[in-house]
Amino acid sequence: MFWYSWQLTLITLAILAVIVTMSILIVPLIRARLNHRFSWAHATRRFSPNTSPGWIQSSPCRWSRNEGAYGDYLSSYLVAGFNTRQLSNTYSVVANALEQLMTLLILCGGAWIVMQNAAHHRHAGRVPDVRRAACRSRCCAWSACGRSFSRRRSR
Repeated sequence: MFWYSWQLTLITLAILAVIVTMSILIVPLIRARLNHRFSWAHATRRFSPNTSPGWIQSSPCRWSRNEGAYGDYLSSYLVAGFNTRQLSNTYSVVANALEQLMTLLILCGGAWIVMQNAAHHRHAGRVPDVRRAACRSRCCAWSACGRSFSRRRSR
């Protein structure tokens, strides 16, 4: 891509640098939230009753005493999981939006560069103007043509 257009390469590298920087900053946060979620999962499993097929192996007295603590641990585990997924989804949405912005800028920038190059070549005389080409097809030489480019009504 660099050989085609250095401007488009700079656009791509700039947006990729933003995505990489954002990834470097977000990964430790996601890792910390995952560790927090796993610690709450461990605490929740510690208070859950041991179940076997068909019956519970914990004493009813212990279960009734810790029922409130189990609910607290379970709700904390669910909140930690939600916060982890929310951060991960937010990062994903922003990264995808930046990738789509990069695609849009490459398309628009590429079209702009092509139009600028065509205008430059047209002014340099390498690409004929459409009106000149139409006039040349009707006249034997450009210099011999006395027509103007505006449409006149013939009487």
